[in-house]
Amino acid sequence: MLDPNAFRKPDSLAAAEEAKLEVRTPKKDEEITLHPEWAWSDMMTVKRNNGHQCLIHPAVVNHISMRRLTICTLRAAASSNGGCFVWAVPNDKYKAAEAAQTAIGNWRQIKWDSDKRTYVSSDSTADHGQPSWPFATFNEMVETAFGDHIVDSVDHKFFKEVAGE
Repeated sequence: MLDPNAFRKPDSLAAAEEAKLEVRTPKKDEEITLHPEWAWSDMMTVKRNNGHQCLIHPAVVNHISMRRLTICTLRAAASSNGGCFVWAVPNDKYKAAEAAQTAIGNWRQIKWDSDKRTYVSSDSTADHGQPSWPFATFNEMVETAFGDHIVDSVDHKFFKEVAGE
């Protein structure tokens, strides 16, 4: 039997933002701005078969194929469509880091150009004002966005997936 209370709108905007917070790239129909201070460089991520990104702890990196690892900078991003997300910006790949730099503290449209195989940054079409960051710290935002996709042990379900179990 369904519990109607489980489907009621959240009490706060932060709860709603937390529920949909994800790790992703900018969408083609949005403009973004990046938090000027919330960034972690030299992080390691792996994209799982289901599309989810995993944050990889150095203690387990020797158990992962280096081909699968992406060295990146995690950035706090706000969308013109509402909400926030964490962008794992690949270092020196497809000019993503260069495009991301243009959006630090500025609203920009960042799109993937499939012909040039690179990210392209362009000016915003509107003034979206100051973004609302629903988390007190970037640590809290990263933990929420990655959730159970933080791989810090060889017992993590990620390794069972890789092994085909």
